[in-house]
Amino acid sequence: AWDVVGERKKRQFYTVLFKNRRYQELNVDELFQRTRDFTLTVRGFDDFVPAFQDFVRRTLETFDWDASDSQFMDYLKRRRFPHKLGRCWLYKKMIKELQAHGPHTALKVKGDRIEDGYHRLVVLKELGVKRVVCRVRP
Repeated sequence: AWDVVGERKKRQFYTVLFKNRRYQELNVDELFQRTRDFTLTVRGFDDFVPAFQDFVRRTLETFDWDASDSQFMDYLKRRRFPHKLGRCWLYKKMIKELQAHGPHTALKVKGDRIEDGYHRLVVLKELGVKRVVCRVRP
């Protein structure tokens, strides 16, 4: 059994601050453009970003919209992704979570482009976020 020894009158919280060179705050628009340029030149997909931006905008307007006739669904079908509607539902939940609470984990950046977190970057750009914390690898 727990014994109550006493109560603190003021709640004070402390944290330790330190500088970590691997984590940096980067401009969302610049990071988005560099990553977009990379995907267009190296990978060659030019239809993901407009389709996902449309998906994000429609989700921000109305959460319970039917994604089965969207450009993003066409993109998922063309790339032969499994569980397309389930994937759309997960992305809707992610958009709602980012809108309510912001990003919880840092985006991963390698060199000057996104290595992991491209969907989150597109959502943050659509939400109007200007700067984001990233874990940078050389």
